[in-house]
Amino acid sequence: MTLLSGSNDYRNQDNQPASNRANNTELASESAKVVGDLAIFDLDHTLLGGDSNMIWTDYLYERGLVDDSFISQRDKFFADYKAGSLDFTAYMAHMFTPFARFDYQTLCRYRDDCFKTQVAPKLYPQGRELVEAHRQAGDTLLIISATNEFLIEPVCRALGVSEIIGVQLERSKPDNTDNANNANSNFTGKHIGTPSFGAGKQVRLEQWLDNQGRELSDYGRSYFYSDSINDAPLLETVTDAITVNPDDKLKALAQTRGWQVLNFE
Repeated sequence: MTLLSGSNDYRNQDNQPASNRANNTELASESAKVVGDLAIFDLDHTLLGGDSNMIWTDYLYERGLVDDSFISQRDKFFADYKAGSLDFTAYMAHMFTPFARFDYQTLCRYRDDCFKTQVAPKLYPQGRELVEAHRQAGDTLLIISATNEFLIEPVCRALGVSEIIGVQLERSKPDNTDNANNANSNFTGKHIGTPSFGAGKQVRLEQWLDNQGRELSDYGRSYFYSDSINDAPLLETVTDAITVNPDDKLKALAQTRGWQVLNFE
């Protein structure tokens, strides 16, 4: 990891020739555009030894909150995912139905318990160390996932990552208010915006950068860690593509591109 910092000393530039001061001013202007490095992490099978949606829906099933038919259809979607033929819109419509059946506070209790008992133990120690290494280097940390942001939130809190990009769940607006993001608003079972899946991750990253008032090139280096061939568009975009426990297709691409391969256990 390289943390870019101003290596030129401008403190005594008044004593330098005018031509040198002009050059240093230009260098300072260019340096101001650089905001350090950006470290982007996929979640499932990259930082987490499993699939967060599978873990969540198994948790619900074990408590009788979803039935056999729900799990059967879920498993069909995951088979399609492995075959590379997933209809992500249909998948989301199915996976988000439980969110519309419970109020927000109840879902928070289920989610937090699921994280504590099922998700946290499956976070890779090497992944924690990797995130911490980037933090110590002063990098901006971002988790981007095809999982919805509601489920990602406790993971990010545990890892100390404040920037999240995931599928955004729609919430209802309580009576007499325009604010859908409060304790009295519930999920509708639908999503909003561009899903952060496949090429959608690149779209959502560009939106995130716009909100920051930055471009990817403003960062000295940009890292992206992922396990899936579905993330190839974003891996091709960053300066440093690193694969973690890559699937067969991504492993082959990594060998072709000369990308680093990490194996977490």
